[in-house]
Amino acid sequence: MQDIRAPAWPGIAPIHPNGSMPDQGSLPLHLKLQRLTRVSAEAAVCQSCIKSEVRSHLNPMSINLSKGQRLDLSKTNPTLTQLTVGLGWNPRRTTGKEFDLDATAFLVKADGKVRTEKDIVFYNKDYQNHASGAVRHGGDNRDGQGDGDDEKLFVNLTKLPADIDKVVIAVSIFAARKRRQNFGMVDGAYVRLVDESQPAAQQEILRYDLSEDASSVTAMIFARLYRKDGGWRFEAVGQGFEGGLARLCQEHGIAAEEEQDD
Repeated sequence: MQDIRAPAWPGIAPIHPNGSMPDQGSLPLHLKLQRLTRVSAEAAVCQSCIKSEVRSHLNPMSINLSKGQRLDLSKTNPTLTQLTVGLGWNPRRTTGKEFDLDATAFLVKADGKVRTEKDIVFYNKDYQNHASGAVRHGGDNRDGQGDGDDEKLFVNLTKLPADIDKVVIAVSIFAARKRRQNFGMVDGAYVRLVDESQPAAQQEILRYDLSEDASSVTAMIFARLYRKDGGWRFEAVGQGFEGGLARLCQEHGIAAEEEQDD
């Protein structure tokens, strides 16, 4: 049976230039979205596709980055066109609800803002595939169980629109405030890139293990892919926020209501 959740997000819309949240009743019709629907990974892709073994395609030459470091992918991997962004974490178990961490990609312009709400790729079934075909969400893993990547984002650099300057890779804790959860309760968080340009020779090309103290943080930018001098670079970010996915949306130019627990 299809597993569906419906967080109370009546709509999301661009933030006004002065930073204020728009009145939902005054939004243009095309920005009044229907209630978002949360769909499990089983409804999107098979779990085996999400829970791949981390070491199965590990490149011995994979580069380990630290917070703030950057890597010129055009030099280290000049043929790179398609890649998988694998994200993982190991929540500490508590007596409360299980941790549900969600990966999101924001396709932003040079000013760090999305063009429209459709430039957000996340767990909602209507937002799992970018219209350009450049970014696809691998499905929603709702408990972080098992080995390997917990969630994946698939990126085709050649399909990214010319006015998209960065792809921001972020992770948030679902309904964190209600569940009283934060990244301080999560161990072993990481992001890694796997070169998918040649499917027969998939290789991990870099990895960033997050080790920051994030006791009050409920959302975090793990990394950014960005254009520079005609090529693409990777930045290990590790920047935390309070406010979950809604706060990440606000950071990138979109107003969104707080996720509600099931």
